[in-house]
Amino acid sequence: MTSRRPDPLSRSIGAALAGCALGIALVACGRGPDAEAPSVSATETPSSRSGASDPLSSGGVLEVVSPQDPERPFFHDFGEMDFGAEVKWTVTLRNTGSEPLDIQRAQPACGCTRLVSFEVAGPEGGPSASYSNFKARPICSVPAGGSLKMRLDILSKHSKPNLSKLALVRLSTNSSIDPFHTFELRFLGLKPFIVAPDSLTLHRVPVSHGAAASCRVQVVKPGLPGLVHRIVSAPEGIEARLDALPFAGETVWTVTATIPPLSAMGTIRGDIVLAVSDENGEGDAGRVTVPVNARVGPDAFLDPGMFTFGAVKPGETRLRQAQLVGLVPGAKLEILGARLENASSDAFRVSSRAAGPAEGGQLDDAGRSDRWIIDLQLTSDHPEGYLTGEVVLTLAEPIGGGSGEMGTELRARISGLVRP
Repeated sequence: MTSRRPDPLSRSIGAALAGCALGIALVACGRGPDAEAPSVSATETPSSRSGASDPLSSGGVLEVVSPQDPERPFFHDFGEMDFGAEVKWTVTLRNTGSEPLDIQRAQPACGCTRLVSFEVAGPEGGPSASYSNFKARPICSVPAGGSLKMRLDILSKHSKPNLSKLALVRLSTNSSIDPFHTFELRFLGLKPFIVAPDSLTLHRVPVSHGAAASCRVQVVKPGLPGLVHRIVSAPEGIEARLDALPFAGETVWTVTATIPPLSAMGTIRGDIVLAVSDENGEGDAGRVTVPVNARVGPDAFLDPGMFTFGAVKPGETRLRQAQLVGLVPGAKLEILGARLENASSDAFRVSSRAAGPAEGGQLDDAGRSDRWIIDLQLTSDHPEGYLTGEVVLTLAEPIGGGSGEMGTELRARISGLVRP
């Protein structure tokens, strides 16, 4: 009989199968219940065996050294401070883990805290390294057993006075155990006096009528002998008055800001500055400011101030509405006519009507109202292209600020585009 020699491919497959069988047998024998585990040094870690640490994961852990409250180690209460004061604070943390720890991000949650620097020292102490580039990734690295000093400033001027503030500072690390930490920093910035409301706002002041707004000023705590002496200054265009009134056994001061009739139209911004004593009622060198924000304009305004059609398809009709709203209390408006000027086509139709109670207006027997409805209709025969022009309203009485004789006209632009 003639024997057949195995070809090279058959020999390779047979050797591979034999190797697999031998490997399975060795694993079964070596991993039995009585098998001896391979020896590992007590100080050996996966990163030390590989010869390099994993930058995305670390066995480091940050702990606060000597916290104010051991039950809340990342909370600190600064208590009361003068509003506007800046307090410098340093907190020490230690890496109690077995590996170096990277500080990847540090971010205050608001403007009332400002990071200054990180200082890193080794486990044996000695000179520390300072880091202040908080955009670097990582910002710094804390060795195992080493310490980290975080220095920051508390800026009470960026909080609301006389209200408790809880500022947050967040740290992100590459720890695989506890990667994120949030510091909670509480403080109360106190002013000797409270201003309520804390500013005076006068929007849409009718030029013929003027307007006024007021606020109260009182000591921050009942029983304190603080005094408001006088008004030092006020913004141009504002008449300021100070009145002292008894209230619940205390003195409350009222500050009134008045814009007289026929004042110049435009924006008024500034502060009413008051001379006050200290919290013990002594002297008059203290200052309290009341911000004022006002705008003087015509006695009526259009809402919205523009007729906007947006994108319109050819042959499509569309209606846009605006309201003429009067600002003078009790006064009624009358529109004598509404017309178009410089319109891009003849496809517009404009009309106006006095608003009755159903539309939020107050109509009198003469057909006048404090609110008017203006309809601008775009008909279906408009050509393609941009929609432009102005709607011009003629009023029976001047409202100031408009065009025409004595300001009896108001204008509103038209915008839009007709396209397929």
